[in-house]
Amino acid sequence: MKLLYCFYLIILISFMFLGCSSTVTRETTIQDTPEGGKEETILKIDDEVLTTLRTTWEKEYITAFGQAPVVEKYPEESRNKQLARKGAILDAERNMAEKISTIELTATTTMADFSTSDFVQSRIKTVLKDVEILIDRYDEKNKMYEVQIQMPKVQVIKIFEEYNNQ
Repeated sequence: MKLLYCFYLIILISFMFLGCSSTVTRETTIQDTPEGGKEETILKIDDEVLTTLRTTWEKEYITAFGQAPVVEKYPEESRNKQLARKGAILDAERNMAEKISTIELTATTTMADFSTSDFVQSRIKTVLKDVEILIDRYDEKNKMYEVQIQMPKVQVIKIFEEYNNQ
């Protein structure tokens, strides 16, 4: 899991610095385990590149928007709105995670008696830190809860460093 986070963050950062030479290095080790050999890759970025990114990203933010409908599931309207608010926040967090990571899709198609059914599943693994809610509102007309969140871009570097040093 640590490798997956580091891999996604390295890809994001390396695309920004394609012109830089040898900014990313990879160290691969194979550990013996009872189940067989396990390969572990550690990715590292030059300190100069990290310093440049920190100063560039110091006052920049990643933003995302999320929304969820208010469903009349419970008799208390306030409870329904709170559930919609939570759904909107989760939607915004997933949208933000998609901006800084990648999505793994699994698709299955089944055919029986010339009838098909499709099943598509998506999965994303990432870490978000210091996420702040900018907009938190209920749209009475459309019965939708809407939020906008932001996270400092520099947190991407800090998350990378945390997972790389574990």
